[in-house]
Amino acid sequence: MGFISLLMLSLLMMAFPLMVNSPSLVFNVGEAAGWSAQSGVNYTWWQFGPIFLVRDGIRFVYNPNTTNVVEVTSPDYESCNPTSPLATYSTGNDTILLPEIGHRYFISGNPVECNMIDGYGLKVDIKVQNSSMWREVRACPNCIIRRSYINLNAVPAQAVTIL
Repeated sequence: MGFISLLMLSLLMMAFPLMVNSPSLVFNVGEAAGWSAQSGVNYTWWQFGPIFLVRDGIRFVYNPNTTNVVEVTSPDYESCNPTSPLATYSTGNDTILLPEIGHRYFISGNPVECNMIDGYGLKVDIKVQNSSMWREVRACPNCIIRRSYINLNAVPAQAVTIL
């Protein structure tokens, strides 16, 4: 009996870091179109759709031969300056955990792609919130959320009805 209890405790201790570091929801930036200057996605509008909470994740899917993803400061985001990155991603399929409240700024490392007009540039400002109300709403399969623009392309989908 003691061996089984010790084994169960060991398994739980090994699984705990996985639970702590795994995202609640993962949002595909640009949805099915991904992260591309030719996608036709207005990333300025897209960023206002999902409700990003602490422990969610964002996934950038793109062609690594043509672009990348650079995390930058707010001033570098505004000026599309990738020369002092906080982080650079270049695999073509990068998932980034959102561990704390605040803004995270991502741009293309190519300033031409980042500076495209009318919101179609490769830049996105992710505002991470920590609201128990939103977590409860997302967990409610029969809840209805009304927003002017919302499009959750989250994996795994956690049953929120969007109108």
